[in-house]
Amino acid sequence: MKLWLRGVFSSRVFLPGTAEAAQKGVLKELSPSEYLGPKSPPLLLVQGDQHTGVPLRHALHLEKRAKAVHAPLELIIVKNAGHNWRQVGPTAIEPSLEDIEKKTAEFVVRAGKTSHP
Repeated sequence: MKLWLRGVFSSRVFLPGTAEAAQKGVLKELSPSEYLGPKSPPLLLVQGDQHTGVPLRHALHLEKRAKAVHAPLELIIVKNAGHNWRQVGPTAIEPSLEDIEKKTAEFVVRAGKTSHP
């Protein structure tokens, strides 16, 4: 099994001794990228670039997959941020929390105008 499939969630999902083939199938079912499509509801991802639990590459993969299937997804990468956009290191996060709140509100307004009943 690829290392990225053995991420932080594997130990929470599988009992010890679960066959690798079964793990792959379940992880695929749990992956949000498997459910994206042109009629997906709009999705906003706000990801800290220093998050250790969910690496940035996961958000980039989801964004790439969304583009490939024409799913509405917006990604905001928060520089110098870990979980909950907490500052990591001496440099302030970018965008700021205020900017993240503003972009989130704008997204919700846009999504409300384009959603399907």
